[in-house]
Amino acid sequence: MPKTYTITVTEEQAEIIETACDLFSRIHMGQLDELAFMAIWGELQQWEDHKVDGTIAKIGCDVLKHELFGLPSDTSWGILQCGNDARTACDIHQVIRHRLSWDEHPEGGQTVNFHEPFKSGDNALPSVKEIK
Repeated sequence: MPKTYTITVTEEQAEIIETACDLFSRIHMGQLDELAFMAIWGELQQWEDHKVDGTIAKIGCDVLKHELFGLPSDTSWGILQCGNDARTACDIHQVIRHRLSWDEHPEGGQTVNFHEPFKSGDNALPSVKEIK
């Protein structure tokens, strides 16, 4: 039986873990354009007054995607085509996103955030609960 662990984090730390797991799984799927989007939307640290050219960033990601994965622009693998590390990261992302969404909006919502997480990794879905 695999070992299990408990990690206590703040809401902000949970959001960072969720984002990191999402990005990790997207990179494994070949969705490198997510990096360009993060830069364009100002989610990545920029050097001083550097301005991101969205077109150049997207082209760079497309070139890297082709070089690393052999994938053409605007295509990617599905999560089930990836290794267990990426699938497990996707599971963690979904579970944390689901919990944070319900905590913020107990009335629910129409986005995928409120759907039960889809298990894609080999391990059981992790559990997340708010400590009151």
